[in-house]
Amino acid sequence: MKKRILALLLTVSIVVGNGEFVYAVESGSGNTGTEQESTVESKDEDTSENNFAEITNDTENEEKETEPEESEPVEEQSTENPQSADENVDKSNEFSGKCGENAQWTYDQETKELRISGSGAMSDYESNEDVPWKMWKRELESIVVEEGISTIGKNAFCNCVELTEVSIPETMEKIETYAFYYCTKLIQVVIPDNVESIGNEVFYACSNLKEVVLGKKLRTMGYSAFRYCDNLTEVTVLGNVENFSDTDFAYTAVKELKIGKEVVTLKADFYNMTTLEKIEVNKENKVYMSQDGVLYNKERSELIRYPQEKTDEVYQIPEGVEKVKNAAFRYAHVKEITLPESLIEIEEKAFYYCQNLSKIVFPDNVKSIGYEAFYSCSNLNETILGKGLENLKNDVFYNCNKLEKLTVNGTVKELGNYAFACTSIKELRIGKEATNVKEEFYSQDTLEKIEVEAGSKSYASQNGVLYNKEKTELIRYPRSKADVTEYEVPDGVKQIRKEAFFYNGTIESVKLSDSVKSLGEDTFCACSNLKEVTLGKGLESIENYVFYNCNKLEKLTVNGTVKEIGEGAFASTSIKELQIGKEVTNVKEEFYSRNTLEKIEVEAGSKSYASQDGVLYNKEKTELIRYPQSKADATEYEVPDGVEKLRENAFCYNESIEKVTLPDSVQSIGEYAFGRCRNLQDIRIADGLNSIGRRAFGYCEKMKKIQLPDSLEKIMDYAFEGCSNLTIYCSANSKAAIYAENQNIPYITSTHCITYDLQKSCSVLSGYEKVIEQDAIQNYQVRLYNKTTKKELENYHINGGNIVLNTGTVNENDTLTLTLTSKKDETIEYKSDIILDDKCSAKISILVQQKGCVLTTPQTSTDTTVLVYDSQGQLCDTMESSGEECTSKYLEKGTYNIIYIQGKRSMWKFQSIKEFKENSMLKEGRDYLLKTVTVTDGQITDTGTVSVPDIDIEQLRYLDSSKCSFDTNVNAISSGGLITVRGSYEFKDYRKNEVNVDHLEIEIPDGCNYISDSLRIDGKSVANVREENEIVRVPLDKKNGVFTYNIKPIEYGTISTSAKINFTASGEYRKEQIGVADVEVPYVTLSAPSATSEKNITVSGLTVPNTTVGIYDGDHRIGTAVSSKSGKWNKNVTLYGTSEDSVHNIQAKIYIGTAKEQKSEVVSVAYSPKAISIEQFIMYYNNSNKVDLTDIAYKAKPVISFNPAYPFTFSVRLSNNEDVDYVYIVSTKNGTQKSMKASYDTNSGNWIATGYFDNNHSYVPGVLSVEFKGKKNNYVVQFNQESEETPEELPDKIKNGSYNITENTYDKQTDTGFYGGEVTLADEDKTKIEFNVSKEQVNPDDYKVDTLKKDGYLKVETDDDSSTYYTKSYCNKDGEYVTETIQFEKKYYDDPKLGKTFGEVAKSKLVSHVKSSLIKESEGALPGIGLASKIWNTSKNVIAIGGRLYNLDDAKNRLLKMKLPADEFDKRYNALMALESSYWMYMVGRSIIKGAQIYTSIQFPLVGPIVNFALGFATSYFYSYLDDWYDEQLRMILDCDLRWAVDPSGYVYEAVESNRLQGVKATIYYQGEDGKEVEWDAGEYEQNNPLITNSDGEYAWDVPEGMWRVKFEKDGYQTVYSDWMPVPPIQTGINIAMISTVNPKVTECELYEDYAKVSFDKYMKVDTVSTDTFTVKKTDGTVAKGKVEAVDEDNTTGVALAKEFRITFDEKLRGGNYEIEINKNVKSYADTNLAENYSNKMIIQQEVEDITADVPKNIVMNQDDIKISVKIITAGTAENYEITGTSSVEDFMEITRIENPDKEGNAIVHVKTKLPGTAILTLGIKGQSVQKEIEINIQQFASEAEYIKGDVNEDENVDIQDLRLILRYVCGKQEFLAKQIIIADVNEDQSVDVQDLRKMLRFVCGKEAVL
Repeated sequence: MKKRILALLLTVSIVVGNGEFVYAVESGSGNTGTEQESTVESKDEDTSENNFAEITNDTENEEKETEPEESEPVEEQSTENPQSADENVDKSNEFSGKCGENAQWTYDQETKELRISGSGAMSDYESNEDVPWKMWKRELESIVVEEGISTIGKNAFCNCVELTEVSIPETMEKIETYAFYYCTKLIQVVIPDNVESIGNEVFYACSNLKEVVLGKKLRTMGYSAFRYCDNLTEVTVLGNVENFSDTDFAYTAVKELKIGKEVVTLKADFYNMTTLEKIEVNKENKVYMSQDGVLYNKERSELIRYPQEKTDEVYQIPEGVEKVKNAAFRYAHVKEITLPESLIEIEEKAFYYCQNLSKIVFPDNVKSIGYEAFYSCSNLNETILGKGLENLKNDVFYNCNKLEKLTVNGTVKELGNYAFACTSIKELRIGKEATNVKEEFYSQDTLEKIEVEAGSKSYASQNGVLYNKEKTELIRYPRSKADVTEYEVPDGVKQIRKEAFFYNGTIESVKLSDSVKSLGEDTFCACSNLKEVTLGKGLESIENYVFYNCNKLEKLTVNGTVKEIGEGAFASTSIKELQIGKEVTNVKEEFYSRNTLEKIEVEAGSKSYASQDGVLYNKEKTELIRYPQSKADATEYEVPDGVEKLRENAFCYNESIEKVTLPDSVQSIGEYAFGRCRNLQDIRIADGLNSIGRRAFGYCEKMKKIQLPDSLEKIMDYAFEGCSNLTIYCSANSKAAIYAENQNIPYITSTHCITYDLQKSCSVLSGYEKVIEQDAIQNYQVRLYNKTTKKELENYHINGGNIVLNTGTVNENDTLTLTLTSKKDETIEYKSDIILDDKCSAKISILVQQKGCVLTTPQTSTDTTVLVYDSQGQLCDTMESSGEECTSKYLEKGTYNIIYIQGKRSMWKFQSIKEFKENSMLKEGRDYLLKTVTVTDGQITDTGTVSVPDIDIEQLRYLDSSKCSFDTNVNAISSGGLITVRGSYEFKDYRKNEVNVDHLEIEIPDGCNYISDSLRIDGKSVANVREENEIVRVPLDKKNGVFTYNIKPIEYGTISTSAKINFTASGEYRKEQIGVADVEVPYVTLSAPSATSEKNITVSGLTVPNTTVGIYDGDHRIGTAVSSKSGKWNKNVTLYGTSEDSVHNIQAKIYIGTAKEQKSEVVSVAYSPKAISIEQFIMYYNNSNKVDLTDIAYKAKPVISFNPAYPFTFSVRLSNNEDVDYVYIVSTKNGTQKSMKASYDTNSGNWIATGYFDNNHSYVPGVLSVEFKGKKNNYVVQFNQESEETPEELPDKIKNGSYNITENTYDKQTDTGFYGGEVTLADEDKTKIEFNVSKEQVNPDDYKVDTLKKDGYLKVETDDDSSTYYTKSYCNKDGEYVTETIQFEKKYYDDPKLGKTFGEVAKSKLVSHVKSSLIKESEGALPGIGLASKIWNTSKNVIAIGGRLYNLDDAKNRLLKMKLPADEFDKRYNALMALESSYWMYMVGRSIIKGAQIYTSIQFPLVGPIVNFALGFATSYFYSYLDDWYDEQLRMILDCDLRWAVDPSGYVYEAVESNRLQGVKATIYYQGEDGKEVEWDAGEYEQNNPLITNSDGEYAWDVPEGMWRVKFEKDGYQTVYSDWMPVPPIQTGINIAMISTVNPKVTECELYEDYAKVSFDKYMKVDTVSTDTFTVKKTDGTVAKGKVEAVDEDNTTGVALAKEFRITFDEKLRGGNYEIEINKNVKSYADTNLAENYSNKMIIQQEVEDITADVPKNIVMNQDDIKISVKIITAGTAENYEITGTSSVEDFMEITRIENPDKEGNAIVHVKTKLPGTAILTLGIKGQSVQKEIEINIQQFASEAEYIKGDVNEDENVDIQDLRLILRYVCGKQEFLAKQIIIADVNEDQSVDVQDLRKMLRFVCGKEAVL
């Protein structure tokens, strides 16, 4: 019974924890296995009663088995874990059980300790849920494994997340897999010495584990034993672990590795831990040692491991080390390593991926460097190979892409494959001990320079080229040597070695010295830009393939006698021109037998050869050696008289020649002379030919006949082989006839002939006797026609003085017509009939008449061209003269037009007089002279002397000036700034075919430095730039292009740079200037508005960087500013002492050190409350860009992407809008202005302009400005300059007035004080005007002079008597040198030089004050009086025209700065002076007319209005034109210099380049002097840093010179850096890819009968989206079968990517519910999966085929509700669709509401318009991809269809009411809306004026039918 009670007590010992009931049962001794373990049940299960019953039954059974004495209390006690008597207390917090055959566990819930006791191995558990202490594993804090336990079982303590310490006994031998997996708070583990094995992932993710000790007997470690122990910093190894993987310590932070004394073998994976900083070895270890944290063998002869994260930047390997072991420094961060002299071998991968290593020098003892020893050391830029190096294994320096300098000091015997692959070796240095440098060293693609150390016994170098010691052999010209394009081999070189110039892509011209005897194999092979080669006199041998594949080689000069030419020496070249030097005596045929040869030239003075018209002859021209094979400039060729022999192959293979004429002198035709001339049809052979060689005419397939003379004695075999259509004509029984008979060639013989005597009657001047001279029939084309048989005779030949007729072609008594036509067109055609005698022969005399010609003498001082055109206007002849007489060619009789024009004949190649007049752009009489003459046969027509007019030099240019530009990115810059010069060139269209471009020539001005490597042509860098004597030259090959370069000014003043282009035209070398650009480098400049209505203005300028600028209004300082690092400054200042109307002379001043002050030019600013000024200037562009241009000069310049598809919209707000007549937006570029007119919008109060500049869609704006004009007749107060003298011409009322001093506080001792008073005018009203004048001395900023002197300020002596200056120079905290200037201003007016007192000055000032307080014109007053006052008051420097203020001094200064051509400057300056001088008459005229109008109104009330209207009409008409003329000369301009191109710049994209990233933060850094990265302060340069990329992913800056890189950041993306970039050169197109770190998402699903479509927010790998990962399930769970394919697949990255995928079903789906599923294993381009499986239940929806919209016409700005009808096109009903919409520019158009469609798909979109422009309305359907972009053009006003011209009051009638309104508007009495202005502009000249009034009046009076 007691046992039953005790059992009951045990039962209620229930611990409630974690929401579960927990209880323990002690088993009897007979139970084993898991049945004895604790049992855990869920609280949710109602099992308490059953459990209680079970426990009771078990207890009763136990009672039956064990029956102790009843008198002795029975205590429950575990038989396997006996307790002492002291433990017989309450154990309700202690639990225990069995965990192995002989192992028990006990858990104390109070201490949270788990104790394992017993002996042997613990049990293994399949998972952490099977362990008996499952309920406490998440709370237990310590584990004690007692002695005797030998194995910790699998999963035993897995996921004990609160475990902090564990004690493992010495008896432990094995720790099984997952034993301590994810014990995240475990801090330290000591593996006892007896442990031999640790299983897989034993301590995996024990993230707080900091220290591990591995025991001595440990041999095996499973994979990832300590993986993800990311706080593990120290590992001690006491034994020899044999089985160890590189994952065991992956993702840990092990910094220190300790090696015990017993360790004799250490696996490399231990010391290759990626975070390791230090390795320590027990000093008693007999195998290893460590020094400074580096692992060596015991003898320290081998360096085994340098820890990867060891922080040394410099490391010196100790002397004594002979070997650097495999991977010893792999991934180390060390920058510099010194190798010891003792070093012999470097094993494989020793310095693998040491990306910070920059230089390595190998000692002379190093013999071998192993495989990949320095693989991908990406910052290694120099290495020196020692003398003893013998072996370099494969890939030693592979991918060391910055390795630019290599020094070889010894003889390397073995050089492995790819030892230097993917490097950038530019410089190879060969030490003096090197005796045999392997070719692989100097054959690097990137090699630019080879240097040999002085004292070398084997090699030498010169200008970066490698020679043997004696310089008799040129060994290697570096493949990437690009500093020259022309190379001359030095004298003394005898041999050029094999492949010496192999693959050099820069060299264009090579000249061999006369000493060169042989060219080795492949010497110039594949020199892709080699165009010209000159072979020296001594060259004897050209080996195989020397010039193979030099496909641009067009010109070859041979100066010597080459004896041997190898196979393929000139194969795959393009040699067109062969030049033979004068010393050459024997040219091998291989030179001139090139199939591309077009021309052969022989140097003058040759003793062996001559050339004529590109054909090669011997010196005496008795032998024709070679007619070039590709000569194609003529189809007929006449061999010159005197040639006796045609050499073998003379014309062979030429396929252009059709006809050849041989002179009488030719005696022999060589072998194959005309072989394969496939188009040769006619060969004319004269009498005298003796022999024809073998195959001389072989395969001339088109030759049908040949006349062979009787002189022919020898014809070799096969002479006419392959001439299948040939018939030979010859005399009977001649050699030719016998040959033809024997060779079976058709032939015809004849003995008939016509004997002739030919003479010519020459042309003479009028009055001279005729001249008759003998002529040769060879000068004529001969034609014979048989009139009897009416047939043309073809079969005849000319032999001596006879025309031989073939037998059978004529009969006796036939009549023949002989026609002679001059080949040179010198004589009129001769025609005569001949009657043959009975022998078919005749004898005749022939007299031909020479044609007439023109003799003329142009009177000119320069080259002049004379063009002769016939009566049909076609060009007949072109002559050239420099003042001497010239004669035309012989002309047909008739009338001719002769044009005389300056310039060379090559410039005026117009084939017709019509073409000349239309294309030359010249004017007759001004630019050229046209004369008509008559030509008569046999007469020379003499025009006498003709005076030729001078021509505009522009007409003589080949360049098209309208398409050429040359300018700079700034007009002014501070010294040291960077100037970008941009130029473009293009030749005139009609001259392009004449031009061959040579090079660009750039002049660098004095006081400037050219920035090397900054030149770009068409955006590409140029390698072969030559700099010499301030001239930069670069070759060109295009006839149009764009170029940029950078210069840096180093002095002050005006610098001028220019560019010229050098070219040949029609064989002449020419040079023409592209342009000149000037940049001011001033000490200080000032910009300020000419007129203002505000007292506060912003002034700005340019000066020395970091300098204090003083701003002055007259003598008064009104502000100071400090310039930025770019030298720019700006300041908002208040004009001094502003009365209502005044003029202010503004000037800026600076001091540099103790030098004299530097001043800007004075800018006059006119102030009046009525002046018009710009308050806001905004541009909308590219569908989204909104740019505020109001204060663009003082802000960071925006970057604007030009897109010709979008118009511009500008919005301008002006002060005093009521006074503005018109506004234009003006763009000034390259000296040319283009404009857009703006219209006034009454709703917004702004002036709006929209469209394109001059309607040119491709025009990119330059400097933007706003031009505006005040309304006509609107009165504006005038201004005057103050004067100290009282002018005598003052009106009496002022001159006779009196003044009274009312207040006087002036103190002579302090020289300060105040005068106050009033003046009384001598007028009827005794008008009184108050005034005051003060004098004071002020210390600005509360500075005292004594304090300044103590602070190191020095007084500056200047010529400025109004102020005293103190200055100090020092370095500020940023290390910048600055100068600070303090001014003490004396604010008073007396002038001691004139001896004036202050009172006198006050009087003078009083009068000036009165002058500026003129009586204002009021209504009803007689205007004449007020205007007369204004005439007196107006200064000659400030005037008003048409309601607009003009400051003439400012206008003159602007005109001078415009650098106009002289004639244009004179025109504008004279107009300006005319304006100034005529202004008095202008004002008087207006006053008189206005006075007359008022007078007639008063005196003649009946007729006065009519007279006034007539006067007003006439004067308005006249003065409107006068005002326009004035206004044309002077404009008020606000400059807005936008940055349309800057650098560095580019765009950011994701996955593929078309997928641009908006909103990326781009931050630019520069490299400081210490090499550290510094974030750029862009504010100093009026820019922003960082930038945020726009919708096109674009970013851009304009940075100064330096090294730069950009950092790119965006949430959800990996941070990316660009490479370091030098600026200059210009860095554009820096496009960056960013990689997303977030999981991709499905953005859209669509389901249709035929297919389903899914879209992702990221580009996905196409091969991961398949039918396995993209499925559509039917309602019954089956998968709809189909084919998956990418819709927008992109392969540009080499991997197929897409965002949209489509599955096309094998069978159409029926209606109903479906589920689209996307497996999460699909991968994005970044190898990122979906976060989870995606599914979407959908109903089949009909696909929308299209969306159409009906946009109302004439949409105008500021409309509140515009309804756009939309139609959804679909096969089914559309009522469930939801329309989505966006507007591209909310400032133009806003969507206010969308009505969804009805069943038929009809819907309404409501929009509201604001500003004019083009907005894109994008409509779509929610859930579908269909989109429709609708272009909405918003106009400023309605189109003409919506109004009637002239109907201003819009009452649909044009009548007197409209006329009255327009009259009031013209007279300034009426305001019009923008729409009314358009309606009133009836003549459509963009303005409403008297012309419109006149047209309206005629229409209203019935004089015009329509408007």
